[in-house]
Formats: sequence, C-alpha cells, structure tokens
Amino acid sequence: GFFEMWLAERHAAAGRLLFEGAAEAVAAVRRDHPAAVLAAVTNGRGDPLAMPALAACFDFSVSAEDGGIYPERKPAAAPFLAALRRAGVQRPTPASWCHVGDDLINDVRA
Repeated sequence: GFFEMWLAERHAAAGRLLFEGAAEAVAAVRRDHPAAVLAAVTNGRGDPLAMPALAACFDFSVSAEDGGIYPERKPAAAPFLAALRRAGVQRPTPASWCHVGDDLINDVRA
C-alpha cells in the first residue's frame, strides 16, 4: 500500500542523506569491536537495518514508535532502556554502554 511505498522511499532517502563518513565509522566500530552489541535507536519510522549502507553494522534497531516505548522519545530514557534490555544488559552502568548520536537535542542532551 501507500504506507509501505512511503516507508521504502523514507529508507532510501535516509540512506542517501547519511552524514559523510557515518557508515564507514559505524562499520569500523563493528569491525574493531566484534563482540559489542550495536543497536540503532531512533525516534522515527526509519530503520537503519533497511538501509544497505548500515544494515550489516547493527544487531538490531529500536524505534520510539515501537509498542511499549511510544509516546516516549529520545532524549527520554525509554528508547535507550528498551535497547539495553534487548541487548541483554541487566543493570546498565556508564561503563556498560555508549551512545553516539546525530541530533544535538535528541541525542547529545540524552
């Protein structure tokens, strides 16, 4: 339907508009830290796993649109905690996870 067409174009556009060097940087983290669990946490419908340049870099993605998270959005804790639970982190500490973002308000403030 129309939503599926829109979502496919949303993913294609996001892939075209990645910050320069972003895909290479995430791929380097994946390569240099193969035991690390890498999750993409997003506020929107875009799924990095649907973007060819990023798909192989992440183990899973979490969206603030997902059930059990919505209506909470980054910088709220709920999307991050959902990702940590999915990664199997029982008691998150600053030493057990790292967040890298691309949005000054939603990511850096978090």
